[in-house]
Amino acid sequence: MLYFASPTLLKFDYKYLTIGSIEPGCKRGGHYHKKTFEQFLCIDGRIAYFRDDDKTILEPGDIIDIPIGTVHTFINEGEGTAHFIEFKSLEVKSGEEDVYRKGN
Repeated sequence: MLYFASPTLLKFDYKYLTIGSIEPGCKRGGHYHKKTFEQFLCIDGRIAYFRDDDKTILEPGDIIDIPIGTVHTFINEGEGTAHFIEFKSLEVKSGEEDVYRKGN
């Protein structure tokens, strides 16, 4: 399997990326960022994306925007491990967290 993220696919010059996975039935997120814009690329699996109160199903190759200040959560609704890449507008540096839980 081969996926790519060219400058024409992404909407910004990202500074940091995360490659990760989500096990079946597990979730990631439940937070927002005050400074960081993100784009999330589903590599494989079936990932439910919750943005505030809206739900979108992501399939391999789907990419979505996560605007600054948007509460976002991902849940693997598939049967196998799902993989993704997150592209971030800011470089994550030690001691400079930009993750805020709902209500912060």
